[in-house]
Amino acid sequence: MIETEVEMRFEEVEGRTKVVSICVCADEAALKTVMDMGMADSITQTSDRPEEELFEK
Repeated sequence: MIETEVEMRFEEVEGRTKVVSICVCADEAALKTVMDMGMADSITQTSDRPEEELFEK
């Protein structure tokens, strides 16, 4: 399993909520691995529809 550190920030911008997600990998090889696995696309897809993820079950 690739070790990553993830920071999630929720910021108010003009009355709306902006989500900032920062992922730090141990090294360049780990970053390449998670990018090849599609991690960035998965995060983007999930953040585009939070209600589905939160209330799916």
